[in-house]
Amino acid sequence: MNASPDPPTTTPFASRTWRCVALAGLFVFVLAAVCLSGPGRIDVLDGLTRYEVARSLVEHGDSIVRDQRVGFLVFHGRNDRRYTTYRFPHSVLGAAAIWLADLSGPSAEPRRHFFFSCIGAFACASLAVIYAFWFLQQGQSLPAALLWALAGVFCSPLWFYGTTTFDDCLGALAVVSALVVATVSRRRMPSVGAAVAGAMLGLAFNCKPPLAIFLLAALAGNTDERTPLSRQRARLTWMFAGLSLGIAAYVGYDLYKFPPGMTDLSKDLAGYAPLWPGRPLFGLLGLTVSLGAGALWYWPPVCIALAGLRRLSRSERWFGPWTMASLAIYLAFIATLSFFVGEPAWGPRYLTPAFAAAWLFAPQGAAVVRRRTLIALLAAGLAVQLSALSVETVRLYIEQQWPLERFLNDRWFYFRPLDAKLVNRPREIVDILTYHGPPAERFTPALEPTFPVTVSRKPIDVRRYQVLNSLRPWWSSQQYLAPEDRPVAIGKTVTLLLSLAALGAVLMAGSATMRDAGTKHRSANEWAPERQLFPILPAAAQADDAEKETGEDRLHAEHHEHYGGNDLSHGDPRIQSAQVGLLPVPSCHDEHGQPCDSQG
Repeated sequence: MNASPDPPTTTPFASRTWRCVALAGLFVFVLAAVCLSGPGRIDVLDGLTRYEVARSLVEHGDSIVRDQRVGFLVFHGRNDRRYTTYRFPHSVLGAAAIWLADLSGPSAEPRRHFFFSCIGAFACASLAVIYAFWFLQQGQSLPAALLWALAGVFCSPLWFYGTTTFDDCLGALAVVSALVVATVSRRRMPSVGAAVAGAMLGLAFNCKPPLAIFLLAALAGNTDERTPLSRQRARLTWMFAGLSLGIAAYVGYDLYKFPPGMTDLSKDLAGYAPLWPGRPLFGLLGLTVSLGAGALWYWPPVCIALAGLRRLSRSERWFGPWTMASLAIYLAFIATLSFFVGEPAWGPRYLTPAFAAAWLFAPQGAAVVRRRTLIALLAAGLAVQLSALSVETVRLYIEQQWPLERFLNDRWFYFRPLDAKLVNRPREIVDILTYHGPPAERFTPALEPTFPVTVSRKPIDVRRYQVLNSLRPWWSSQQYLAPEDRPVAIGKTVTLLLSLAALGAVLMAGSATMRDAGTKHRSANEWAPERQLFPILPAAAQADDAEKETGEDRLHAEHHEHYGGNDLSHGDPRIQSAQVGLLPVPSCHDEHGQPCDSQG
């Protein structure tokens, strides 16, 4: 019992190598899976306008919108040229996507549209890697970190919005990156970490200006509770400086496109839905509990994330509470908008970055949720996202002949169960799979096969168009296009993406297995345990200065007492998992000193 454990069979360098290989596999797997899930075309007017800016960047070196067919949020600006009020991050990445499309095959607009539609997949893959890095920093094992990262993408709206040409996943990536960088650097190069976090928040501001409110959480994450605040002014200044650069870029870009006195944007914007006044109470209930757009239904694992954030708030005096405050303020602001959901959407689109930030605390939430409940919530989240990916988003509006702005005039719209997309989606799937009527007349009602389908003012029979009467993924719908009109060769591209997904899965599984086999016998003396950012302990057990006992020492002492003097905290994976939130810390023991079954 008291014999020294075997020494580790891998070096720290080898351990880091396997970890990097696993993260690379995670990136490749998520990228391929999300690319396979999308429509393979520009699916919203927002994306089409941003694409035109990207095309101008590649072909002309400017941001002028030259295609006269593109008019959404496009106005006359400098030198009477046409510009959009959209910001630059999505279009800059779009320029890279266009360059990659031309590099990998013949230059054609449909092919460029396909690559542009995969930007969200890149954001999801990057976000998954950041998640895994974050969970590893918390002390999670490599397999657990990978699984939590995968759940953060595929069990949340990130998966669906990663397949669209909205920029919400880019905003989510920027916010999560800011929080992670700010927190992990709080005691190592804090000023550098604060500056990078501020720059990421500046990028988030250029995706969605209200996302700047997460500055509160980033500041709290970067604050070292062991150091007086008066000695931390430099890091706070650097973070403000990074955010200010992003805001300056936003304002400067707008002033360049629309110089004062040369155009009247307020008059041009009068034809669009106004931001305010909204209905804050209906907005708040609609975003949270309504069947038409409530987070509770469109992202069931929100319960796990919020439980984890609540638990963290008991032990983290700054980061937990201020993250919760940032989420609450952001939610309250979005609820005041007249179009608080962000139609055409699946659930509360504007809350996607907030969902991504909340998932950082999911492992802590899992420690207080019964295992069956945890599995049920994750399974429900996965099922909801699969439903979202199955059918074109605006199909229900077109089928029911609803105007897209119906939510502006009908305050109860999101509260009628029979009008909810989530309720109607099973029927839509069955209608598509069981349809045996006359073949569709055309592929799409849009001007081009890879242009977005918009809600028409005139009645449209959804069965007349393959894009509305087939499953949404591109490898299903685009088989109805002539081979010369397809953005990519379906068979070859599906094979390539499936191969990449398989490669990513093999890298993850192999790396996790090798690293676990090499480090499962770590010694407390020879192989220091991984550092936790914030140990999962009751508030009363945190940093008791009077007793000079750290949270880790207290937990170790509890295990020492419960297990009769035997140190099992480094040998029993159940105890290691409990320490980092993968499993609940045992709260009761039987007469033999063994933990009770807390799962029920």
